[in-house]
Parts: sequence; C-alpha cells; structure tokens
Amino acid sequence: MDSTGPMRVSIKAHRPDWKSELRTNCLRRVRKDRNDLLWKIRKQGLPGNVMEKVRSAVRSVISDEVEKLKQSNTENEDQEMDVIWEYQGLHAAKPAEIESEDILLEMERLVCEDIREEVIRKLNHLQN
Repeated sequence: MDSTGPMRVSIKAHRPDWKSELRTNCLRRVRKDRNDLLWKIRKQGLPGNVMEKVRSAVRSVISDEVEKLKQSNTENEDQEMDVIWEYQGLHAAKPAEIESEDILLEMERLVCEDIREEVIRKLNHLQN
C-alpha cells in the first residue's frame, strides 16, 4: 500500500448522529403535542387505558420521526437506522435498542408528568 496517496475514510468513521437527532426530534414533538394528547385522554374519559394511549401516541411519534429521518438520509444511513425496528426487549437489546427504549420511556414520563400536574391543579382548584 502506497503511503503517499490519499487515505480513504472508513464509512463507519463518519457515522451520523441520527440517534441523537431522533431523540431530540421526538422529545420536542412530544412536548409540543402533549396538550393535544392530554385533551384526547380527557375527552375519552377512560382512565384505565391512559398508559396504553400514551404508549400508542409515543410510538406514533417515534415512527413518524424515524420516517422523516429516513427520507432525509442516504441508503447507507438507512441501514443503520433500521435497528430501531428490530427491538426484541431489554433482555436481548443492543445499545441502540436500549437507547430507543430510553426515548420511549422519557416521552412517557413527560406525558405522565403533565397528567399528574393537571390533576394536582384540578384538586387545588376544587379545594379553593
């Protein structure tokens, strides 16, 4: 190998930070859309299914944001992003899958926090 020629950079050396971008986009969207989600939950009035509705909404956000990223990336980057859909639970999870689970849990936590704050405000309002 001739050391005077230009060196090729490995594809893996220039790995896009799509996970960070996905996390940022999802959290921003959940913060933005959580009032709509809370309104839907209130309107339907089914407290037993609240967490399932939250999980469903969060999965929808993640799915939408992944699709947006896929459309903006090249084919090589798409192959790296496909790992998010191969989730088989924490027992068999790879670091990228655990990070995806962390995103989901963080978004659920934000929505649940908003629900809890709303209940506290209502209780305080009733007591006054």
